[in-house]
Amino acid sequence: MSSPTGRGMSRHRKVAVLSKENSDAWFKQMRDWLEGEGLFWVIETATPDSSAETILQGSTPDAEKASLEDPPPGVTSSLPTFRRLDAKTRYTIRLSLNEFDLERVEEAKTAREIWLSLQKKYKAKLPSAGRQYLEEYVTYKMDSSTTIERAWEELSKLGRKVVEQDPSLKALNSTNQRLARLPSALPAEYSSYRATLDARRDVDTEEALEILMEAEHSIHPEMGMFAKRPTSGHKPQRPRSPLQKEGQDCYLCRGHGHYLKSCPYTKVAVQAASEKRKAETSSRRSSDKVESKISQLEKTIDSLQKKLKEVESRQKSKKAYVAGTVESESSSDEGKHQSEEECQEETATFCKENVSTTSADT
Repeated sequence: MSSPTGRGMSRHRKVAVLSKENSDAWFKQMRDWLEGEGLFWVIETATPDSSAETILQGSTPDAEKASLEDPPPGVTSSLPTFRRLDAKTRYTIRLSLNEFDLERVEEAKTAREIWLSLQKKYKAKLPSAGRQYLEEYVTYKMDSSTTIERAWEELSKLGRKVVEQDPSLKALNSTNQRLARLPSALPAEYSSYRATLDARRDVDTEEALEILMEAEHSIHPEMGMFAKRPTSGHKPQRPRSPLQKEGQDCYLCRGHGHYLKSCPYTKVAVQAASEKRKAETSSRRSSDKVESKISQLEKTIDSLQKKLKEVESRQKSKKAYVAGTVESESSSDEGKHQSEEECQEETATFCKENVSTTSADT
């Protein structure tokens, strides 16, 4: 619960408390109020000291540098008058600051210093803010209480914030990109209309919004407006889609006498869009399975190659051992020599046993 002092200050507050979320609107609203009271000129004016008039370095939003010798019409140029109005401006701005910003501008001597300090903080283009706006734009979801028009405006607002932080993403806030984003942000009750938009590849922005507004009227009569197509010969000021020129009513089958919600082909369109998505999903899964099998075969081949190398190594070791044994026995003085034929037979027998063992291992 706020203190009495806090409640008293809130009554004198001219705009909402400044924050990251409302910073763009805050600077505009505060400037409008100060200009209405004839006070904003003190922020744009060179700051006088005790003996002379000096100009602070930096620029204001208008990039103007005024002085006490050239005040706005109807304002006296005396130093006491400037200080009185500057104090009133400082007081007004501080009423709309939180405790952290109040601490930030505590040492500021003039309203200009306060204004520039706040601009430096809230107008800075931080990478983290850009990533946050981009994430909000990509993951935006429309709730059931939001109108189609409002959702479109919110997407546009988020897109502008993304572009302000990173101008290279300007294409992200284009009409086509927002139109591609809007269907995926719709609630579940718009599923059939979303399928209609998926089935219609040639739909333009105006037509898509009218389809969704018609759906809104059907789902939420209290919010939506019925989007009826003109059938008269009156030519509108702006160009219209081919359907409007032909006077057709239904967006799906382009027929007469009925609208999308009562079109007999709606179920067919929904089913076709569903089957298309299933086919795409099945194709991706099939591709994943093939890649998985290829990976398993590659692992099996690697394993067999390792085993083959181990077998060859064991064979070489055994052959070297047999050759050493034969040489040792032939050089002994005990006279226990084997014939060349017997040695060859033993070696062949050993190799056969080793190969059979290897085959069993593999």
